[in-house]
Amino acid sequence: KGRSNVQRCQLRALPIVDDGNTIGVIWQFEQTPDQQTVTGQRYQLAFEQSAIAQWAVNLRPIYRFLQQRDLLDINALLQKVEQDHQQAIRDGVLAGIRSRIDFCDANAAAVTLLCAQDVNHMRRNYAAILRDEDILFMALVACWVKDGPQLRSHQSGFPLFDGSSKELLLDCYIPSEAQLDVGLLISARDMTTLKNAEAEIAEREQFLGTILHTVPDYLFVLDLSFF
Repeated sequence: KGRSNVQRCQLRALPIVDDGNTIGVIWQFEQTPDQQTVTGQRYQLAFEQSAIAQWAVNLRPIYRFLQQRDLLDINALLQKVEQDHQQAIRDGVLAGIRSRIDFCDANAAAVTLLCAQDVNHMRRNYAAILRDEDILFMALVACWVKDGPQLRSHQSGFPLFDGSSKELLLDCYIPSEAQLDVGLLISARDMTTLKNAEAEIAEREQFLGTILHTVPDYLFVLDLSFF
């Protein structure tokens, strides 16, 4: 009472016939999904079938926890966690953030990338194996909410459920404070092969540099295929 509730419906007329004569009509109402619902279903389907590993995080519990402790200011948070890490552990700051990380959804590509058993296994257990650096990054994301919707990237070695780790580049789509219930969407790319290749190239360059600086005589490099 006193509230306006408009829904999109399909009206269907079913005639009542007696001896060939229509003596009445039954009106059947069928609710049809509105455009917003259809669009939401379309996006959900694209999310689930994407080849890019993606997962969503409910930021509100972390946001409220930091807000209650006056830690939504980035400088205050970093001072609390980085400058006195042991004290932050004793105060339960990191544990409090970890316990409030809520992985609300993930697609099949994310489950495969993180070596989880299934979506539920990832949602229930992934926060427990994250490192303190990853927990701090999630807290920083909550602090960035007040600056409005934005994209932030973060690259680090993330632990997997099989005990190994991968170098992942995370693209984090951060909502505004007014859209906090939308959640944080994370897209992940595996950079492990690229990082290993870069490390191998750097190691070879260092090896050749050492040779060039330690050999007392002249050193020539000949391309025998030229002759």
